Amino acid sequence: MAKNALVTTALALSISTAACSNTPAPPSSPTAASRPTASLSGLVFSTTADGLVPVEGATVQVAGYATGTTDRSGAYHVSALYDGSQTVTTSRVGYDSDTRSVSVSGDTQADIRLTQRLPYTLSGTVFETTSSGPQPVAGVEMYCDACGEVGHTRLYTDQNGRYSFAHVFNGQVAVLLSRGAYLNVHKDVTVNGDTRFDITLP
Repeated sequence: MAKNALVTTALALSISTAACSNTPAPPSSPTAASRPTASLSGLVFSTTADGLVPVEGATVQVAGYATGTTDRSGAYHVSALYDGSQTVTTSRVGYDSDTRSVSVSGDTQADIRLTQRLPYTLSGTVFETTSSGPQPVAGVEMYCDACGEVGHTRLYTDQNGRYSFAHVFNGQVAVLLSRGAYLNVHKDVTVNGDTRFDITLP
C-alpha cells in the first residue's frame, strides 16, 4: 500500500508540474473560413448608340487588395478574396469610375456598366507681353498629361501662337509650357465642353 501511495504522489506531482509550465501551446492553424478562397468575375460593358459594347483594359479593384483587368471581351476575374461585403471599384481612362458594394461568397458573378465620358477640345493662343502689347508666340512647346486618347500629349504652337488639344475630358487639366526663357510655365485649366483658354507668358 505504501508503495502504491508513493507512486500516486509522484504521478500527481508530475501532472502538477506540467500544468504549471510556462511553455506556450503551439498556435492553432487558421480555419478555412479565414482564408481568401472566394472569387469575383463578370463583364464590364458600356452603353452606346449601337448597343452594349465590352470595355477592354478596365481595372477592377476589390477592397484595395486584389485587382483584375478586363480582356477584349470585357471579362474580368479576381481571385483570392475573402467572403463578405467588398468594395469594388472599376475604372478606365475615358470612363466615369464605378464604385459599388458587392456581397462575395464563393465564386460570385457581377457585371459592371461604365459610362463613357465625352471628349472635348482645349484650344487657344499663347501670348507674351511686349512694349507694343500682347504678341502671339510661335514654337512654344506644350505638354498635357490628360489630353489625347492615351494622354501624355505634346505639341507646339503654330506661327500664330495657336494650340489645340483634342480628346480632353471635363475637369481640371494641367498644361506645361516651355520655350527659351519661359521654362516650365504651369497652368491649370478647367475644361467644360469645348474650351478656349488663352495664355499670357510672364
